This record gives sequence, structure tokens and C-alpha cells, in this order.
Amino acid sequence: MLPTPASVATSLFHLPLFYSVHALVTAEEAGLGIIIGLAAGFLIGIVLRYGGWLGRFLNPLIVGSQVFPKEALAPLFLIYFGFGILPKVVISALICFFPVAVNTYEGLKATPDQHLRLFHVLGASRWQKFWQCSLPSAIRYVSASARVCAVLGLIGAVVGEFVGASAGLGYVIRSATSDIGTERVYAALLLLGAIGACFYGTALFIDRILLKRFTQIT
Repeated sequence: MLPTPASVATSLFHLPLFYSVHALVTAEEAGLGIIIGLAAGFLIGIVLRYGGWLGRFLNPLIVGSQVFPKEALAPLFLIYFGFGILPKVVISALICFFPVAVNTYEGLKATPDQHLRLFHVLGASRWQKFWQCSLPSAIRYVSASARVCAVLGLIGAVVGEFVGASAGLGYVIRSATSDIGTERVYAALLLLGAIGACFYGTALFIDRILLKRFTQIT
């Protein structure tokens, strides 16, 4: 039942266009979901920290949105949004935004009080306090959650493809298991690992740039 490494390599090299098309579909779905999830999570984290009554209103709704497993909601998204790219992007974004929102909120909340008092004494505006004091203190939290989302977003896209899709590496795995094409399953898993490594490496690279940039500010 287990394919040999040679059979997996043969499948990859004999069907390069087949695998590249499906890999690009999955990478596109996951990439869009990660970007949307990061942006939404960062903005929501700011609202939770500085939004007052709006933040207190959104907090239980955000927590409640994470109670339901995304695997269970995936069929509903397919019914609402169809079998195209949109439901996979939505699932990926929903998985990503929560850790970013929580870490952004906690990072902003962890800003040292003495730093904020110093900026207040110097007559800094609210924007200057946020950009030059609170955000540099929170950037490590945000970048750490972004590295986690670089992997979680890919999982969300594959989950959506498992439930219903006509393209993507999740679709390749699902269709291959139905006809015992285990070499295609392993080939798709290798490509998923490569995509995940690329996403994580990109997040790590951006993380270093942001840390360098905001460390200079502080």
C-alpha cells in the first residue's frame, strides 16, 4: 500500500503540469486567506485595545466565532459561496485572524506604562504614542502570530478542498485516495510541505525586516 520513493518521484516528474496547476491553486487560496486574515486580525486587535465600547461588544462575538470547528463550517461555506476559490479563502482567513487579533491586543496591552508616560510628558499625539511606542512593543507578538498563520492558512485551504473542490492539492489527495493512488497522495503532501516552508520562510523574512524597522524606532 505504501509507494516507493521512486514511484513518488516518477509521478512528480511525469506529471509536472498537473501538479503545478493544483499547487498554484492551493497556494493562491492559502496566500489570499493569510493576507486577509492578517489584515483583519491586526485591525480587530487594535479595536479590541482602543475601541472602548466597540471593543467590548466585539470581544464575545470574536470568541464565539472560534467555538465552531472550521471543518464543520466548511460545507456551509460551500453552500453559500459555491465551489470556487472564495470558500477556501474564507476558511483560511477565519483560521488566521483570531491568533493575530489576540496577539495584537496582548502586545499593545503589554506596552510598558513608563514608556507611555514618557511620551505623554513629551507631548506626543495619540498617533505618535501608537506608532512609536505601542506598536514597536507589540510587533514581536504580531510577527509571531503571523508565522503561525503562515502554516494555519495552508491547512484552512486544504480543509476547504477536502470538502468540495475541483482543483488544488487537497482535491488531488481526495481523488487519489478513492482509487488507491498513494503515490499521488505522497507527491501532493511533498508539495504542500514545500508551499508551507515557503510561506513560513516569507513570514520569517518579513518578521526580521519589521523587527529591525521598529527596533530602530524604539
